Amino acid sequence: MLQVLNGLPGAKQLDFKLTVIDNKLDPGFGDQVGSDIDALAKVAQENGATLQVEDPFVLWTQGPLRYDTLVPQLKGLMPAGFVYPDVNVVDRDAGYPTRTMTGAEFDLAASSAAQGAGYVGLYSAGTIAAVDMGRVTSALAGSVYVSDQGYKSPWTISVSAPGGAAYRRLKIDGRTWPAAAGTAVVPAGTHTVKWSKGGAAGPGLLRFTGELGTASVGHSSMTLRYDSRAVAYAVVDRRPVGTDSLSNPDGGFAVRLPPGRHTVTIGFTASGHSGGGHGALVAVVLGLLALVVVTWAVVRLRARQA
Repeated sequence: MLQVLNGLPGAKQLDFKLTVIDNKLDPGFGDQVGSDIDALAKVAQENGATLQVEDPFVLWTQGPLRYDTLVPQLKGLMPAGFVYPDVNVVDRDAGYPTRTMTGAEFDLAASSAAQGAGYVGLYSAGTIAAVDMGRVTSALAGSVYVSDQGYKSPWTISVSAPGGAAYRRLKIDGRTWPAAAGTAVVPAGTHTVKWSKGGAAGPGLLRFTGELGTASVGHSSMTLRYDSRAVAYAVVDRRPVGTDSLSNPDGGFAVRLPPGRHTVTIGFTASGHSGGGHGALVAVVLGLLALVVVTWAVVRLRARQA
């Protein structure tokens, strides 16, 4: 199947994922279903796919930290970031400790499962509560260490200013960074973080789907160095110029970037947030047109009275 998919037009722009049943934690069950993740990892790697490893349902009552045991078993199967757990959030036959994973159990499971690659697969039949889904991003950051000076993370993360949206200026390791209103996307590693109030230094990066290497920002541009297996998307806080973008439902504008390792520069209007200059120009033009129409009507009315 993966060979067929790789033959499709535009296949190099896609990110294939192979989901398999784990046979490490319960070899007996693995034999029953005929699963061998060592062999399947080779299939995935040969065909450019990542590997999602699902722990069998017979283990679902063992608690959320069972992934602490599974994740080390996956290391060595594929390069870092190419293999990770698939967490099932569906009704359990045993109904224990709750019928469906929720609350603290869900948070701990997501955090435990993400410690290897920084992300997980979540399988649900409409059974993840909205309040649980709202905490997923925080749960996945369980392996990140935060201090008063900065952070240490094994992968790209989003950070927020303790003071809120008024803090629009950010420096990472003393370098001006593309931040939005109190939020920014920052790379893996150990870094110092310094927020300050004031006008933004330039356009801000709201979200990013790849692994960010470094970034810089100017008054009307943003430069990103990144690595991504599949097409990457950068969500910025204003509309770019010279490149296609789509309005993002959660705010900002999404820019499609090519897969692989690249350094790209995204340009913006120098006047700040998009639409402001054009909107003002449109308003002035409409105002002048209205004035011309009114003047013409008054002149015509006086001409008739005369």
